[in-house]
Amino acid sequence: MSQAAGKIDTYCYADYAQWPEDVRGDLIDGVFYPQSAPLVRHQRLSMNVAGQLYSQLRGQKCRPFAAPTDVLLPKPGERDDDARTVVQPDLLIVCDPNKITERYVRGAPDFVLEILSPHTARHDQVRKLRVYEQGGVAELWLVDPESRVLTIYRRETPEHYGRADVIEAEGQSALSSVPGVVVDWDEAFAE
Repeated sequence: MSQAAGKIDTYCYADYAQWPEDVRGDLIDGVFYPQSAPLVRHQRLSMNVAGQLYSQLRGQKCRPFAAPTDVLLPKPGERDDDARTVVQPDLLIVCDPNKITERYVRGAPDFVLEILSPHTARHDQVRKLRVYEQGGVAELWLVDPESRVLTIYRRETPEHYGRADVIEAEGQSALSSVPGVVVDWDEAFAE
């Protein structure tokens, strides 16, 4: 996991799976982007939203997950061990049980929520946005807990998201990719 004299080391899932559990981050196109532990405010918001998703999906086919759940986004024909993209969304929902393995989710989740932090915002808004779009994630939400702004991307074509909806994270927001599921932002931001 080093970069020396302009050379960037590249990795695949087989490498990633051998690293110590305390090494957290995303592997995007073979390049590792380390992540530090999130702030308490980030974790509080994540737990509050995760609780809402869990209670609404209990007993249903769709399953919610929280970081650090690995999501492999292999290229067509790529074996899992050779996959060069592995991300850890803050929250995700998977409705296809065939994508859920004992160690990771294989393939695009139906829904992803990333909670922006000052040190990860650019990574989430640029690199991971591209990965989610190319990987086939149906709906991506980026929420900024500081400004309480929610940016929603929804699949417009099989290859691309449409124009982002940018709204205030207040009241309730319904997921379009998982009907019947809503996030109550007043509850989510409660201390």
